[in-house]
Amino acid sequence: MLGTDYHDTYADNAYAVIARPNTPFGEFFGTLVEQHWSNTNAPEKNAYQDHFAAVGLRHATNYLNILLRPEKLWPTTEEIEQSYRDAVVLEGLTPQTAFDGVWANGVLQSVFGVHWAVTLGMEPARIIKDSHVFDDLQGDVKSNEILVVDNWGQSKLKSTVISSYLITIIKMWTLNL
Repeated sequence: MLGTDYHDTYADNAYAVIARPNTPFGEFFGTLVEQHWSNTNAPEKNAYQDHFAAVGLRHATNYLNILLRPEKLWPTTEEIEQSYRDAVVLEGLTPQTAFDGVWANGVLQSVFGVHWAVTLGMEPARIIKDSHVFDDLQGDVKSNEILVVDNWGQSKLKSTVISSYLITIIKMWTLNL
C-alpha cells in the first residue's frame, strides 16, 4: 500500500479502510466508511460500489503528486483533506462523502476537541489545525446526524467491539446538542 512501507501513518490507517483487513479496526472503519458513503448520497447512486475505487485512485494520484514536489515532504492534513474532497466531488458525489470532513468537524472536534490526524498518530508537523477545506460542513447538523444516527445506528456496525464503546460516547454527545 502507498506509504505503508515508509512509515506514513496516514497511509497505514487508510490501508485499514481500503483493504478492510480482518481486524476490529479494519472491520469497523471499513464498514463505517462504506455506510457513510451510502448515507451521504442518493441510494440509486450506489456510491461506494460504483465510485470508491475511482475516488481512491484520484486521491492516491493526488497524494503521489504531492510527494513528487521538490521539497519531498509528506502531505499535510489540509492537502489530504483537499485531495479527498476534490476526488469525491469530481466523481459527482456530495462533499459530505469525504468521510474525513464529517469525522473531523463532527464527532472528533465537537466531542473530543482533537484533530482527526492526532487519532491516527500523524506527525505534528503535518497537522494543519486551521484548515478551511470543510468549513462549509462545520456545524452541519445533517452531516453529524448522518455520521452518528445513520452510520452508527446501522446493524452492521453494532456488532463490532469498537462501536459499542463509541456508541455510548456519541449518544452522550447527541443528548447535549
